[in-house]
Amino acid sequence: MENKKKEIKVLYIIHGCQMGGATISFLNMITELVKYGIKPIIVGPNTYKGNTGKEFFKRIEQLNIEYHGIFIPMQIWPITLNWEQRILWPINILKLVIKILIGTKQLEYTIKTTNPDIVHTNTGVVSIGNTVAKKYNIPHVWHLREYQDKDFNWKIFPSKKIFIKKLQTDNYVITITKDILRYFHLDKNSNCKCIYNGILSTDDAKEPISKEKYFACASQIQENKGHEDVIRAFAEFYKTHKDYRLKILGFGDKHFIYKMKKLSLQLNCSEAIDWLGYKNNVKDYIRKARALIVASWFEGFGRMTAEACMLGCIPIGRNTAGTKEIIDYTGGLRFSTVGELISRMNEVVEMQEREYNNIAKCIQQRAVNAFSIEQNAIEIYKLYYNIYKNPSF
Repeated sequence: MENKKKEIKVLYIIHGCQMGGATISFLNMITELVKYGIKPIIVGPNTYKGNTGKEFFKRIEQLNIEYHGIFIPMQIWPITLNWEQRILWPINILKLVIKILIGTKQLEYTIKTTNPDIVHTNTGVVSIGNTVAKKYNIPHVWHLREYQDKDFNWKIFPSKKIFIKKLQTDNYVITITKDILRYFHLDKNSNCKCIYNGILSTDDAKEPISKEKYFACASQIQENKGHEDVIRAFAEFYKTHKDYRLKILGFGDKHFIYKMKKLSLQLNCSEAIDWLGYKNNVKDYIRKARALIVASWFEGFGRMTAEACMLGCIPIGRNTAGTKEIIDYTGGLRFSTVGELISRMNEVVEMQEREYNNIAKCIQQRAVNAFSIEQNAIEIYKLYYNIYKNPSF
């Protein structure tokens, strides 16, 4: 690359403003890329509920980034879990098609008025960026942050086969794990590569501190994140470790949270579980935790696993998908069953402080090399630069 950084105008398409993993990773990415001369323009939903997008819009306002609100349809088949949804299925399909048409037209107008060098779609479930970029002969980067079916039980519209064909044709694809790259049959395509999410700055990777007597669990609170297994394991662990607590951080489905609180009452451990909700200072909780438990069934990347590694907290993660890939690389403890999770919790509390810190430091160093915000931005800027210099490379 040339020493002088070329300003490259990139139009980013996001599917939501809720401060979940994909949004946080996106904000980390563009915050660092601005330093490389990237001029970001964000296209996202034209509405958001209540305070859902408050933190997101505060961040982009601080960065002085232009935002355009349009229809952003997620191209997945409508859910049919009950009789009402099944009756409304034809209507919901029609609504989806209309939203795609409207969103496409709105995106066309935005692209014509902003004239970007590159279009970058921040998720796999939005396809209008690919359609419009192809029409106007603009290079398109598709950032796959999820399996879609394995992790969220979504069915790709109109089909997975068509989606994969789109990915393999006239696109530059970034996946957040090597497993997602393989899952969509992209590992042999030279225009497709894995770039791990940027989780924290290298400055955040400080010396591991003395741990307090609690386990942390930080994610959206919903069934596929595995909270039930965590509570069942903690209930058994708590029988012999009354001085330990479980701190659950994150927002989620109210009905599911009620169900989990009821389960903790039935298992006689509710008094030792703290439901803390969404926290801006989640790093402080993880840094002090004896371990972070990541129980998601199929995590696309598992940013909290990587974050724990960088903060000097040993992760205990389910032996699947992105969580497995991270722990395979950095080190940590894995489990497949509730029984194994209980064993890993006992294992980590029985470690002497010196042993714990030695393991945590080794994990931390590997994580910094792979998952820092700085490293993520370097890799993505290299991709942009190569595309800008030679769109057909």
